[in-house]
Amino acid sequence: MKYIKYSFRVCCVWVIFLLFVYIVSSQIPYLFISKSTLPNVMSHFLLGGLIFYYSLFVETVVLWDIKMLPLQLCDTVVSLLSGVGLIATQHNFFQKNVSSNGWSDKDIQHTTLGAVLILVGICNVLGILFEWLYKNNCAIRYLNDDNVNHNLNNKKKYEYNNHRMKYYVQMFISFAQGSLGLGLVSIGIVIFFHKQANTYAVWLHLCFCVLISLTGILRFIMNQLSVETKILACTVGMSSGTLLLLSAKPIVQHLLQIGIHPILIIIYCVLFASFISFLNVYTFYQKKKVEETYINKYRHVVNERGSDDTRITSDYSSDSDSRECEM
Repeated sequence: MKYIKYSFRVCCVWVIFLLFVYIVSSQIPYLFISKSTLPNVMSHFLLGGLIFYYSLFVETVVLWDIKMLPLQLCDTVVSLLSGVGLIATQHNFFQKNVSSNGWSDKDIQHTTLGAVLILVGICNVLGILFEWLYKNNCAIRYLNDDNVNHNLNNKKKYEYNNHRMKYYVQMFISFAQGSLGLGLVSIGIVIFFHKQANTYAVWLHLCFCVLISLTGILRFIMNQLSVETKILACTVGMSSGTLLLLSAKPIVQHLLQIGIHPILIIIYCVLFASFISFLNVYTFYQKKKVEETYINKYRHVVNERGSDDTRITSDYSSDSDSRECEM
């Protein structure tokens, strides 16, 4: 029964956001039908949902300490897919390229966002490759060369060069592992200079810039953070993803007509992401509590069996001693 409750909570954690997207979409008619706003809606939904779910995924990996899926490999896939998807959905990239009209500022900014994410993916690929080469000792080993070992000066020189090369390789690997954080900060900077249609959209996008930049900074130094701070960083990332989804042009126009203040929308996004994060952490600790309970019960049973075996052995020994005395 407890495992059923646990499975239900896990499903709730990963499905609530989809339910939220469905509710938002159902409240705004013709959200995915209008050709003029469809690219804007698709880019906001794609990038916002990707940021939300990837932040939730990273939080789950941190909680369960999953080693099977390296975050750098996941960063590579997410960066490349989101970069290509952002360029493809925001506007007709190829039509703009062959058109006689010049590129607008928005076209350049949106393409820059996609290019930044693609560069992050390439940087992660190189980081994975360099890390593999470093761990498998594929670098040239000058010290094993017989022509070098006979000369002490050359040996010291090559030792210094090898040490310096390893230092630069380790620096690049560390940089590549946090490159997604720099990519998120770059997204925040580009969106900050992005022109918006009204003050309402400016409020939402400005808050998104702050949240995504904070997420990027924490992601860049993630290896030095505690588990609690990592969970906080993931919660901030989920908040930014939810806010970006609600910053699509038709949704902003609908919220503006209803008369909801943008501060309330921002607070709602933060509370929504905090609730999902709390439910995920609570589910983890409940599962851990159930496992510890079964482990303690198993140990108790083993200890009881051990004590019974000890008692039987002692009784047998006492009987043997009494028989020897009678003999």
